[in-house]
Amino acid sequence: MEDRSNWPSEAELISELRATFPGLRCGPLSQDAVPGFDHGCNVGGETCMPDGYAIFSGLVCSDPDIYNGDVHRGFEKWLELRGWYVEPYDYVSYLVVPIAQLDAMAADWNAAVAAQPPSTPLQPGECPF
Repeated sequence: MEDRSNWPSEAELISELRATFPGLRCGPLSQDAVPGFDHGCNVGGETCMPDGYAIFSGLVCSDPDIYNGDVHRGFEKWLELRGWYVEPYDYVSYLVVPIAQLDAMAADWNAAVAAQPPSTPLQPGECPF
């Protein structure tokens, strides 16, 4: 089991999200069946940031000065300051997960890749198919 001692509180996150962004749909990941993620929350809806822009843009080409993909940069920063990261989950919702968990997952992945034996390059004229 991974060390979760440095993970922020799921309950505090949900409480702060509901207080700061009324109308934002958010549910705990501890109660959802999202493979690999059981801490954080599932968010969505049409709630706006204080600047009047939606937290999640439904536009194909959102203004890159305001949005990173389709997530408002201010919302991303608000989460990051609290130790959380947001990423798309499906067409209408996003996962908010601990940055520490993603860092640990990346470290595990990098260790697994480093443990692989080096591959032998194909010689000219060889076809792998």
